[in-house]
Amino acid sequence: MTAFCVWLACSASYMILAGQFSPDEMVVAALLGAVGVVCHRALLGTGASRFSFEPRAALVIARSVAGLPLATLTVGRRLAAGLMRPVEGRRVERVFAHGQQGRPLEAGRRAVVVLATSLSPDAFVLRAPLDEDTLLSHALTESDAGRDPRWPAP
Repeated sequence: MTAFCVWLACSASYMILAGQFSPDEMVVAALLGAVGVVCHRALLGTGASRFSFEPRAALVIARSVAGLPLATLTVGRRLAAGLMRPVEGRRVERVFAHGQQGRPLEAGRRAVVVLATSLSPDAFVLRAPLDEDTLLSHALTESDAGRDPRWPAP
């Protein structure tokens, strides 16, 4: 059942992005759905991590999603200014307490922090090494990062 859902999601996504329902596009969608299933099976065979999420994770994601419109306007203004002069991004290093490896709750928290940081049109995570308590990201504008080293997402 999972393989069918993966195939359907990949095929449907392609058809939506293709914007037309010609026979050629349907064949390509079916093939890309099959590629998605193969990739899904390969990832399952690599010893996938187990994740568990605490209630604060939903709040962090909701805050990131709620900030998308303002962040989009801010980045748009910054890029529009780049038509007159070059726009350079910057590397931002934050303290990030990774927690213990192998614990589903810590793995879930790390995943939420990386997703929430990269969700903004302004920033994305470059590195989050497990052997260092840092999170390195790239940003175009100043961001108000969280002060909590367990949840440094903006």
